[in-house]
Amino acid sequence: MAQSADAIIETPLDRHAVVPAAVSLIRRHCDSQYKVPRLSLAARLSLSAHSWTGSMDELDHCVRQALVLCNGAVIQAEDLRLEQANAQRVQSVVMRSIRAANGVRSVAAKNLGISTRTLREQLAGMRAQGLPIPESAPARSELYHD
Repeated sequence: MAQSADAIIETPLDRHAVVPAAVSLIRRHCDSQYKVPRLSLAARLSLSAHSWTGSMDELDHCVRQALVLCNGAVIQAEDLRLEQANAQRVQSVVMRSIRAANGVRSVAAKNLGISTRTLREQLAGMRAQGLPIPESAPARSELYHD
């Protein structure tokens, strides 16, 4: 009997399937213009050793945070921390990037090395937590110069 997609997603993650799933999510969330970061050995061990009580959504959230926090082409174990302080760190990095881009989401996503969709998902999660999110500014076309 075949399982539905919802039943598969809701099952807790097997420790042997976590790293391949994380790699797949990293590829999915990265903008095609950027080099896809790889997981360091320590990050792979952290993912495998963690007790994943949640579903694939928990891993997806962890991966999206790590993509924002990673510095360069490698996701380190510290980028995968699954504690509340890590979420606050992600929020801080995202907000700084948006301010530096003068509210232009596409520029902020590019500076973070993530897709605009991943940035929108991060912002939606922050908005759901009640955090104030600045208004989006329209990107200026290169065709029009002052």
